[in-house]
Amino acid sequence: MFVPMIRTLTAFILVLVLSVSNSFGLLAQPPQHKHKRKKPPTTPCRDGCKPETPPPQVPVETPDDDAALKELTGLARELRNRAPGAYERLSAFATRNTTNVWGARAALALGYEDFSNKRAPQALGWLLKAQNDTLLREYALYWTAQVQLNLGRKADAYKVLQTLQHDFPNTALREQLLQSLAPTAVQLGHPQEAIDALNAYAATSSKPELLIERARAYQAAHQLPRAAKDFQTIFYKFPLADEAKPASAGMTQMMHALGKEYSYPGVEMQEQRAQIFYDQHKWREARTEFEKLLAMLKDPSNPVRQRAQLRIAECRVQPKGSPSLIASLKTPDLDVDAERLYVLSQAYRTAKKEAEMFNALNALAQKCPARPQLLYQGRRALPGDLLWHRGRRPPGQDRPWRGKSRRVPGKDSARSGASSLR
Repeated sequence: MFVPMIRTLTAFILVLVLSVSNSFGLLAQPPQHKHKRKKPPTTPCRDGCKPETPPPQVPVETPDDDAALKELTGLARELRNRAPGAYERLSAFATRNTTNVWGARAALALGYEDFSNKRAPQALGWLLKAQNDTLLREYALYWTAQVQLNLGRKADAYKVLQTLQHDFPNTALREQLLQSLAPTAVQLGHPQEAIDALNAYAATSSKPELLIERARAYQAAHQLPRAAKDFQTIFYKFPLADEAKPASAGMTQMMHALGKEYSYPGVEMQEQRAQIFYDQHKWREARTEFEKLLAMLKDPSNPVRQRAQLRIAECRVQPKGSPSLIASLKTPDLDVDAERLYVLSQAYRTAKKEAEMFNALNALAQKCPARPQLLYQGRRALPGDLLWHRGRRPPGQDRPWRGKSRRVPGKDSARSGASSLR
């Protein structure tokens, strides 16, 4: 859920609103140095990729406004610092200023405070008053809807969320809005409205937290093939996301509901899921997924199958396995074999087996000269391989191995192979 992040963002905004009197951005930005610099040309954003809420202004038009701002700033700071009596003093200020924006901003701070402390009824009263401030109205609307959902008033919350969507189509809270609006619409029997809102946002397809809501909306609207596709996208392309587990359950439901019409994911998606686990060094999960991929591919000459075998061996080596698991693999494909030799050299490096490491690199140089990137990586790895035996002498050397020479004595091809790694 986005609620913790939104709470942090709202608290940040309140601090800004109540602490400065000049213009500022609603979104958290890194501190800016106060030196002059040329403004870069404005780059238009693709539709839907980022919020377009303009920077609000905090006007201080009269001495009374200036005094109210200073008082409100101090009271809000006391509330944030949990000073005794801070809530009561800020509440009194809000009551005295019910007809101006300062009272509305105090009400937003109080509503946020009450909701954070699980006082939803009191929070709702303050947040309704906070909606009178045009500067922060979108935040007041969002939190009003959250409080109403907390109180079980889903129909009222849905109306408020629709108002927020209509009045602030480019709000900075758009993703959080959609994550609240979509499930509420589905629960109230309006799944198509949820689908339309999510499809109107270009980034939905890259956000697992929004994809899961769209999948559920499709499911509620009896558009099962589309629901299955979204569940599969989450499960295979975002396996590390929290939504992957419920997506797996959703896929099972779709398989039973669609029967023979269910479209199973292909080799590419299975390989992608396995590779993501591998890239994150989650060896057990990666091995399991590559074994599933291996079962899908029967042709021994298929490079994808050979690479899956290599990945499985790598995963087995990582928890203190023997490099021989990689050395014994048969990988006829040149690209896969080049990768195998490089991986083997690094496995020997980790095991501190110097001679075997250089043998693997020499084999890589001789068998796969057209794979310069792997050769370069192997060459870059050499200095690190020597740190563990500083001052020691490799077999047949009369002095410690230093300088530019990378020659392995007794191997005619070693010098030329090592030279090619430079």
